[in-house]
Formats: sequence, C-alpha cells, structure tokens
Amino acid sequence: MPALRAWRWGPEMREIAQAWRDTGLPGTFAEAAAGTFDRWHAHKDDPTVTVARLLSDLTGESPTPHP
Repeated sequence: MPALRAWRWGPEMREIAQAWRDTGLPGTFAEAAAGTFDRWHAHKDDPTVTVARLLSDLTGESPTPHP
C-alpha cells in the first residue's frame, strides 16, 4: 500500500512551500500537506494500520465502525 510511505513526503512539501514563497506565492497549501504527512509518520511503514485508523489519526476523530 503506497499510503504506508506517505509520511516521507513531508520534507518535500516544505521545500515546495518555500519555493512558492520565494516566488511570491503563498506556501500554505504545501505547509498544510506537510503537517498532514507529519501526523502520518506515527504509522511509518506499518502494514497493519487500517484506513479507518489513519483517517482517525489524521483528523483527530474517532473511527466510525462500519457493519
């Protein structure tokens, strides 16, 4: 699952944010993405993590059980 390694994109997002700011554009979108990937790091390469758990941790909400 490629999502298991999403945490790796945080530093690149910060580089993109800085590049945008250097050209006069706001870097807020890329900074927000970097923050999301930082929260994803807790599940670094964990093949047992479920989508529900990832979403719960990324949003700060309790996972909703599905029947």
